[in-house]
Amino acid sequence: MDETKPFVAAVESDARKAPLRVAFVTRRTSPQVKVADDAYVMTWPEGIFRGAVVAEGLAIVLVWISLFFDAPLEGLANPMQTPNPAKAPWYFLGLQELLHYFPPVVAGVLIPTLVIIALVIIPYFNSTSKRRACGCATGGSGCRSSGSFC
Repeated sequence: MDETKPFVAAVESDARKAPLRVAFVTRRTSPQVKVADDAYVMTWPEGIFRGAVVAEGLAIVLVWISLFFDAPLEGLANPMQTPNPAKAPWYFLGLQELLHYFPPVVAGVLIPTLVIIALVIIPYFNSTSKRRACGCATGGSGCRSSGSFC
């Protein structure tokens, strides 16, 4: 059993035959990891169960708070008397503020359309210059040696 095999270092293109990381196990080393196992593993279904328990607890707390504290509501709505100023819901607050400064066509149609078009187009812009920084644009192999590929 004490026969030693000769070690041959070669560079091959097949990563399965010649991996980049090699660990040599001798009689003095051990491939086993000496760590105690954790009591809980936060994966499916243990992590989901904990999240569900927290969500249920939060729902119960919110129900109890709503039972003991009244919401500050106004009286019944009177269709003959409109409060002044008439305010839009909170999610239209930005559009309502735009109407103060711009004409209705600009504030209600043009600006929201431009914002939506900008949000669709922005992900297609590449503002990083990684290719030039690591030498891939000139055909160098600087990226491959640092672990990132262009």
